[in-house]
Amino acid sequence: MVLEKLEWSSLCFRFIFTLTNEFIQDTTNNISTMECYLSEVGLINKEYFTRSMYMGAIFGDIRVKQGSRKILTAKYVRMIFDFPPLLDMKENEIFDQQWCESVLNASLPEGVEISIWSAGQYERDLLLTAIHTKRLLPVLVVVLCAFSVISSMRCDFHLSKSILSLLGLLSAGCAIVSSFGLMYLFGFRLIQIALIIPFLVLSIGIDDMFIMISIWQKNLRISEGASIKELMRITFEESSTSICLTTLGNIIIFSFGTISLFPVIRSFCIFCVVSLIFVFIFQMTLFGAFLALDGNREIHRTTFAECYIFYIIGSIIALTMNFEVGLQLSSLVPYDSM
Repeated sequence: MVLEKLEWSSLCFRFIFTLTNEFIQDTTNNISTMECYLSEVGLINKEYFTRSMYMGAIFGDIRVKQGSRKILTAKYVRMIFDFPPLLDMKENEIFDQQWCESVLNASLPEGVEISIWSAGQYERDLLLTAIHTKRLLPVLVVVLCAFSVISSMRCDFHLSKSILSLLGLLSAGCAIVSSFGLMYLFGFRLIQIALIIPFLVLSIGIDDMFIMISIWQKNLRISEGASIKELMRITFEESSTSICLTTLGNIIIFSFGTISLFPVIRSFCIFCVVSLIFVFIFQMTLFGAFLALDGNREIHRTTFAECYIFYIIGSIIALTMNFEVGLQLSSLVPYDSM
């Protein structure tokens, strides 16, 4: 796509297929009437065109004649070019980029500066924000892990829940990965603002984890000699109500955002709703299983060293294996798997 000899009449002066800039259109039609409808600030009655035009959004830093509203000078002029959108999104981005570059590279008279903004600037700004935010992701993960581990530590090693808290983070992380994979499977595009969803959902998963751990430890002190099945039954019975109400409230709140007119907000809320549902399922099933295993260790006063060693060995084996099919994001997209 080559842009040559850019002129107003060839780009945006047509009336049927493109919108026009009122100020330039009128001045191009009749230059002699320029002073007539520049003589007022605000709503200007143009006798030659029998209609009014608001000039406050066009000129900036103006100086008017003393005792009147006649404009003498203006340091800023705003020019709006409304182009018809192209059907192909890629071509639309290329045209937007080349248009901005052509305007910035244009030769200007001395003392004249140009600043531009386009619809594609939103995407570029979000992309830059995402790139800068990615640098903080490892720090946030370390902080969440450290907070969970330190909050679960006890003086008695057998009563400490540090490893269990890490498993709770792992359970919530698996839920987020599963929800994002499901959204990819149904063709939803991952937007840049969705990068904050994992930390938003992780905080809710950590809250559910601490609720279950707190109820378990309370019942363990009260019901001495109770079996693991009885302790798990009481733990789920007391924690399920609080977790269900919290999750249901969050889902309802984000569900209202799914009917928003803005596609970004709608997509963000859909990702949040699906992630919250998966986190609830994983915390009540996978983390519940981890809690039962840790409870068995706690009751029998054994250490977690054996389980931790098996976990390290399994992780090393999984990371060294080469999964060529099934774990690639491209295989989750329907049209790529055909």
